[in-house]
Amino acid sequence: MTELKHTSRDRVRRAYERLSRNKNPEAWISIRSLESAEEEALRVDEELQHGRVLPLAGTVFAVKDNIDVAHFETTAGYPPAAYMPDQSAVAVARLEAAGAICIGKTNLDQFATGLVGTRSPYGAARSVIDPDRISGGSSSGSAVAVADGTVDFSLGTDTAGSGRVPAAYNGIIGIKPSLGLISSVGLVPAVRPFDTISVFANCLGLATQAIQVMGGEEMPNFLQNARLAAPLAPVIGIPVDANLESANEQARNALTTAAAKLKDSGATLVTVDIASLLDAAQLLYGSALIAERTVAFGKRVLSEYPLDPSVEKVVDQGRGYSATDYIESRLELDRLKSDAELLLQGFDALLIPTVGFHPTFHEVADDPMIVNTRIGTFTNFLNVLQMSGIAVPVPNAEAKNYGVTIVTGDREDAVGYDLAARLLEQDWELTEAVGCELGVFGAHLRGMPLNGELLELGARYITDVSIAPHYRMVDLGTSPPKPGIEYAPDAQNSIEGELWRLNPLALAKFIGGLAEPMTVGPLELNDGRSILGFGFRGGGSELRDISQFRRWDTYLNAVSND
Repeated sequence: MTELKHTSRDRVRRAYERLSRNKNPEAWISIRSLESAEEEALRVDEELQHGRVLPLAGTVFAVKDNIDVAHFETTAGYPPAAYMPDQSAVAVARLEAAGAICIGKTNLDQFATGLVGTRSPYGAARSVIDPDRISGGSSSGSAVAVADGTVDFSLGTDTAGSGRVPAAYNGIIGIKPSLGLISSVGLVPAVRPFDTISVFANCLGLATQAIQVMGGEEMPNFLQNARLAAPLAPVIGIPVDANLESANEQARNALTTAAAKLKDSGATLVTVDIASLLDAAQLLYGSALIAERTVAFGKRVLSEYPLDPSVEKVVDQGRGYSATDYIESRLELDRLKSDAELLLQGFDALLIPTVGFHPTFHEVADDPMIVNTRIGTFTNFLNVLQMSGIAVPVPNAEAKNYGVTIVTGDREDAVGYDLAARLLEQDWELTEAVGCELGVFGAHLRGMPLNGELLELGARYITDVSIAPHYRMVDLGTSPPKPGIEYAPDAQNSIEGELWRLNPLALAKFIGGLAEPMTVGPLELNDGRSILGFGFRGGGSELRDISQFRRWDTYLNAVSND
């Protein structure tokens, strides 16, 4: 059996030690007993010792209390409507099956309605960066639980920005995935067409891993036509000054700092007027679409236990619209969505402030509705326009509670992750289940002349590989220089190259564009797996055998030094 250096039980104990001196009790609604969490941790450790692969073993997480977790009440911030679920939400169950341990449920704006984090009967969580200011909502407790170090990651939800605003106010990462990427089974709806489960973390790799685990077996089909990486030289849109009128100096400085860093990494920055996107943002609360919230939870409200006054205003507002009003709002949204698609053609992503200001508790109390609307200026449009986004803190920015959001198109999540990785100088990995594998051994290797063809198709480098020794490599004598791989049963050298992953449509486009005499066919790796890799048409007997060099770049270096 494998001996574990750091166990899940160790991590659970550290989490509960932190909870015992917790300075942010308002972040939590219910906490699992230490005994129960330790029992679960021991089970995870035992499975690891017996060789089971659990990618999230050794991590603890928290869950916003509008997402079902078995053996925890789901309150949605409204105790009279609380219920005990028979099983965990699909997303939670997948995380637990991967070895992560849930230690509790976190506070939220009631029925996930608000971006302030103060609309809860369980108290108002504070920003860990500035305790005089709000944590942001509606996923307030989930963000604080990560930011104060209690848990490794947490689940929030995001309809209007609830997975991004608290990330900014607490200096952490917040991922709002494309709608439909993560199952909503077991999620109490707020606005059903625009709801998604989101993730908070300090580490990009862990956040994206959690997303991919929750995506499960449906994820490959969902992303089958998506780019799996950002281009080497992406084109990124930046709002014109007129779009930033509501952003204070700190928010603008964060945007400027992030833009400069992405430019240094090779991005081209182009200003773009996003007024139409900001108009779409207003539809979520300023049109008949608000009736979605009334339908989602209005009937669960008991007259003897009133809602938070701001949430009650939202519910009452939704009752004032007709079916005709709702259809007209949806038609307006469709028009704005078409406008947005045209506007963003030619851009790989947008870079925008996550928030324009960070209010104090007093400012929220003085005018809760107006403050909430201002907070959502740069967040509300993503879900209604079916975009994905990742909110990240900005390294070296003057204010840590102001971040930026990288906005990408529907199912272009990986492009956003790649750009976030450049900004944060952190790595992330793509699960093996997504995309098609392609082995490259010559001019398409990283640093070689044709590598850009893969990058422009959104291909992602995975790892170095070696093919089985019964192949040889020859110099095809082409321009630019390329090698060819062919089957040779008597060969003894294992040729080395790289494994890349790209979506099926991109792979078909890549194969269709290959120049003669190149072909793509099956190759056997040293570990016995079969992948697609490069071959060539025609006999190679008259071509120079360069197998002894094992790598194409090693051969080129040798030739250049002759």
